[in-house]
Amino acid sequence: MFGQMRTSALGMMAGQTMLDVTSHNVANVNTAGYRAGRTDFAELAYAGLHEVDGGAPRRGAAPVGVESAPVEFPRGHGVGNERVVLSEKSGALQSTGVPTDLAVAGAGYFPLVDFEGNPAGYTRDGSFRKDASGHLVHVSGGFLADESGEALRLAEDRGPSTLGIAPDGRVTSIEPDGTEEELGRLVLTVPRAGQRLVAGGGNTYYMVGDDGVFGPGDRLSPGEEAGEIRQGFLEGSNADLAEEMTRLIMAQRAFGLNARSLQTADQMFEMANHLGR
Repeated sequence: MFGQMRTSALGMMAGQTMLDVTSHNVANVNTAGYRAGRTDFAELAYAGLHEVDGGAPRRGAAPVGVESAPVEFPRGHGVGNERVVLSEKSGALQSTGVPTDLAVAGAGYFPLVDFEGNPAGYTRDGSFRKDASGHLVHVSGGFLADESGEALRLAEDRGPSTLGIAPDGRVTSIEPDGTEEELGRLVLTVPRAGQRLVAGGGNTYYMVGDDGVFGPGDRLSPGEEAGEIRQGFLEGSNADLAEEMTRLIMAQRAFGLNARSLQTADQMFEMANHLGR
């Protein structure tokens, strides 16, 4: 019964993890560039239990005088939460008309750097805003990086010039007479083989290898492999509310069933204690 209680407790913990992740997805169903999480579960190791006397008389046992091998009973130890995997499915693009709003039509992520030029994560949330020094700032505080790995700096305001960002990442300042001045080029980053995304807070993500080490992804020019940049658009969350509600019900049912199993084991212990008195 102790094994049953432990298995039930592990099942409740797994259900609680799934409930937490799904609730977080539901809360961010309207967050721009959000990546929904999925819980990965793994079956825990089995233990082989051997019968003390495999030749003892029992139902289905071999006849007396006939040798029989000890019987092994495999017993599982329940379920464990392996990790939370982020979905890389793209969300729907929504037009905003704001020149500094950017979206990626493809698999790439915008690289961010801090004030000193150090990597500050990656994002699909392209709601950038221009600060006093001409940098495009993310809500997390990071700056949008250019192809050189430094914070992209726009031209100082010189009247009614227009910011232009082409699908290939070329950033220009368009003057009223139609002339263009190139200000830099943007790049996109995709996870390398063996890397996965982990949430970093502030709607940013980091790329981690199978060994658990954080590392940079592959920097690519916008195009077919990494996707094109769409100016004046934002990508919506890839969390599907109907799917998340279904998962929420599954998590609640799993938690409830394991809780009932734990309660049954407790009642069996109570009955055994009364029998011994």
